Amino acid sequence: MLRIISNSETTTANIAAALARSLSPGDVVALIGDLGTGKTRLAEGTARALGYQGRVRSPTFTLLNVYQGDLPIYHFDLYRLADGLSDLELDEWSEYFEGDGITIVEWAERLGEDLPAGAWVIHLFYVDERTRRFELTGPAALLMAVQAAVENLVSADQVNREAGGE
Repeated sequence: MLRIISNSETTTANIAAALARSLSPGDVVALIGDLGTGKTRLAEGTARALGYQGRVRSPTFTLLNVYQGDLPIYHFDLYRLADGLSDLELDEWSEYFEGDGITIVEWAERLGEDLPAGAWVIHLFYVDERTRRFELTGPAALLMAVQAAVENLVSADQVNREAGGE
């Protein structure tokens, strides 16, 4: 697990940029956290780092926004789906989860067992009005790459690496 503290939206954007540098087509980023923890800010920063310059907002009512950056970015928001996706929706949307772009899923816990294997999972926590804590899990080698990129973008005392990884 990689723990990162953000004390500003600028730092969150830098963390997202570091994450984006480690993503490859077909990757899924699962964002899990309460309202106001920074899920949409993290999605926006990732989209910007992947070359998208338009408006990024949470697709709460449409469920999916597609952005064209250096590669397609599929931004899901499952807030309204308390019971997750139906089998039909999963079949229809699997192309995004396994596709040629990056998939970012807000409220990813609503996927339950249907969260794609190998997804990056980021738990977001509200610490105080300005501070958020992000806990990333994923392949150990990729976590180390994100850690190195984050350390280049934000002060090293904001990053704690715990033993392990998946």
